[in-house]
Amino acid sequence: MNEKEEKLLKALEDYYDDKDKNRIHVPGKDIIQHAGPYLRKEEFVAAITTLLKEWMVQGENAQKFEKEFCQLMGQPYGVVTNSGSSANLLMLA
Repeated sequence: MNEKEEKLLKALEDYYDDKDKNRIHVPGKDIIQHAGPYLRKEEFVAAITTLLKEWMVQGENAQKFEKEFCQLMGQPYGVVTNSGSSANLLMLA
């Protein structure tokens, strides 16, 4: 990773640290969102890191996840999909 990429990721981390530092949940007042986007700093950094590598589909992170998850589940192989619906369609194919 080059210096510009490192600066970009650091700025992104700082942005989310500032955004979340005053976030306090007040029971009985604040609503707990049951659906919709909720991403933490780590997800955004991972997404930007992947985009900087210019991999849009099943790059090294997907391959690593497939391998590790298969080992965890004791299965010989597996495939990452974009959604549970896609996984169900593959299962039935």
